[in-house]
Amino acid sequence: MNMKSILFFIPVAILFFGLKSNAQSFMLTGIVKNAETGETLPHANITVKGTSVGTVSNVDGFFTLLGLKEKKFTLNVFYVGCHPVEIEVDIDKIKGRLMIEMYPSNIEIEEIFVTARSYKMMKATEGVSDIRVAPVDLKTLPGFGEVDIFRSLQLLPGVSGTNESSSGLYVRGG
Repeated sequence: MNMKSILFFIPVAILFFGLKSNAQSFMLTGIVKNAETGETLPHANITVKGTSVGTVSNVDGFFTLLGLKEKKFTLNVFYVGCHPVEIEVDIDKIKGRLMIEMYPSNIEIEEIFVTARSYKMMKATEGVSDIRVAPVDLKTLPGFGEVDIFRSLQLLPGVSGTNESSSGLYVRGG
């Protein structure tokens, strides 16, 4: 064999050996509906029994199963509030979409009584942050020269002046 035929044979061999001759996969589309009302059922779980292949129906109840290896299989369909459905499927016999109808399941439970007691709430604002200043206390506060009532009040917690040229006070929370 010469070099040209070897270089031609290697890619062709890789191409043919890489393909699986009988590895066909099938696709199934369908819709899940409520059998009594005809409404579509969004987010229903659809699985192929005995495999890890499955899907969930969209908000309109439609689903697509890809990568099916067999033409005949069993579908398990689950939806909250409905009885589970098990369907034998033969892809050759399905024309168009598979329609799956599910029946609602009613579960009755005993009555539940809820009672509560009302507890008296403690008022959080009573006595909190009460600061009383007597005239005697104002004399002991630091100041420059004459006692300035507005500057003395600014030394209390939660009190600040609006600006230097104004005599206004800002009281936090008040």
